[in-house]
Amino acid sequence: MADLPLRLSPREDNPPFHHLIADACRAAGIAPPPGPPFTTLQETLTDIGVADPSWTVFYEVAGLPDVPRVAVRPLAGASVTTSLAVLPGTPPPAVRHLLHALTRVA
Repeated sequence: MADLPLRLSPREDNPPFHHLIADACRAAGIAPPPGPPFTTLQETLTDIGVADPSWTVFYEVAGLPDVPRVAVRPLAGASVTTSLAVLPGTPPPAVRHLLHALTRVA
């Protein structure tokens, strides 16, 4: 995959994600050439299935897509820091429940 173009949205659209992928590529010892920009998930995956060979990385939002001619494989070990913004003070029960659930997943 090191020689195949990597489709990412422009760095300014999502700097932390761009940094995460760049670091992962460096750690793997690869520097894939930039491909066409990632536009929407469906459009990008469709292009991957029918256009010149390329690849992309995305984070799951609403389930994994099923696109003909495209293999979707989960990545192990890649993570990005996420934050929760709430009112200051003691978290209400719903926020405590959410925080507890998230720490069990991590």
